[in-house]
Amino acid sequence: MKFIACAAMAAALLATPANARCFDVTGRVMVERAVTDGAGNPHLVLEETADAAPGEALVFQFDYRNARPGVANSFVITNPIPDQMVYAGTDTPGEVVSVDGGRSFGPIAEMKVADADGVERTATPADVTHVRWVINRAMPTGAGGQLSFRAVMRDVNHLPSRDVQLAMR
Repeated sequence: MKFIACAAMAAALLATPANARCFDVTGRVMVERAVTDGAGNPHLVLEETADAAPGEALVFQFDYRNARPGVANSFVITNPIPDQMVYAGTDTPGEVVSVDGGRSFGPIAEMKVADADGVERTATPADVTHVRWVINRAMPTGAGGQLSFRAVMRDVNHLPSRDVQLAMR
């Protein structure tokens, strides 16, 4: 399965005119792979590659920078999780998730979903549809940071496609 489409979608969704007015945001998608070094020690590396297989983790990284004159005091980045992926967490603190298509957000431990029988249960990473960060800090012109999340490729042979979008406000 090629993930180049995911990378292209991630890059395209960041370059919208509305986003460009306030923030420069660039994105990249890398596959996380286990490799063994010359001494036989295993470790994880991030590779820019056009191939990823079901079960492999992808890391979606976003660099943002205040591109407008003056200080920006807060902004929100929301990113849908592609249908072919299962959310696997983030190293960036402060994220909240949605399990209802982006209508509501909260910590995953507080999110509830109904199973096929209508019984409510605590959400799992497989239920996550969106990840969001609210950046509440003063950022002068040129200041910025980096956000990232991981998602694992699943077998996409029987999944419908969902458009990938990034919304910032």
